[in-house]
Amino acid sequence: MKNDFRNFIKNISKGSYNNYLSYDLYNNEFISISSPNLNLGNKLEITKTLTKNIQLTSIMTKFNKQYFLTLFKDFHGLSFINSTVLQASHELNGVSQLKCSVQMFKNLLNVKYDTIVNKNKEVFSQLENFITTQNNAFCLKLIKHSFESSNLIYIFNYWKNFGFACAGAEVVGFNNNLSFNFCGRVSDDYNVIGVSVEKFNIFTTSFYRRLYKNIEMGVEYTENRDTKRKTGIIACRMKNMRSEFKFTVNNLLEYCFSWDEYLTSNLVVGLSGTYCNNTLNYGFHFTYDN
Repeated sequence: MKNDFRNFIKNISKGSYNNYLSYDLYNNEFISISSPNLNLGNKLEITKTLTKNIQLTSIMTKFNKQYFLTLFKDFHGLSFINSTVLQASHELNGVSQLKCSVQMFKNLLNVKYDTIVNKNKEVFSQLENFITTQNNAFCLKLIKHSFESSNLIYIFNYWKNFGFACAGAEVVGFNNNLSFNFCGRVSDDYNVIGVSVEKFNIFTTSFYRRLYKNIEMGVEYTENRDTKRKTGIIACRMKNMRSEFKFTVNNLLEYCFSWDEYLTSNLVVGLSGTYCNNTLNYGFHFTYDN
């Protein structure tokens, strides 16, 4: 154990694995293993690539149907615009969505726009601007909620890679009020420790470790000083070339799992479920991409 800890402290000084991260991805490794692919009402997803720039997707569940049209284009000969992605979607419950992403200046600047219109014709819009370099990341978000009385929400965050560790700060402005958030991480090739503080009263810490080549585990603890609420979650992922299994359990003893099996390069089948208070919910999903 002492040797493992010494190796961890020694390796974090390298800092190469922290490159090209951002504030929102400070604990990306733990999020990737603690988010099972839950489809409890059964799900069928079919994607068809019509041309090299056009793609159609249909997602059918027990409760809803969604249809997506995606247009994408790479501009190899231009130094100003590198690539663009435009996606329009519609659900049978009356919700429509439009997403647009543009990468510019050799992928240094990424601009994203997202708007959602519900069946009551209320509009939610969000504009994001990212500037990412090897050791720095800036992000500005402008959010407008669907109800007319809401004001614009401003979010600005900055992320810095110091080589041995990373840290970031975020400012959120709404209704003439400002709130401040902070986060940081240290990591090596096998371990990641992340810490965040929201509004000076919500404290979160997480630990991720790659045990073997195909096995990852992690734990996260959150405490809210205002509500005195404490939450925790333990997560595990096992993955190889053909399958992926995720399992989580929280402090309320709610168990979640998902299993995906890649039958071919185009076809994925899976099973997911939750168990809590002697109640088991589960569902199957099928994904075909051609």
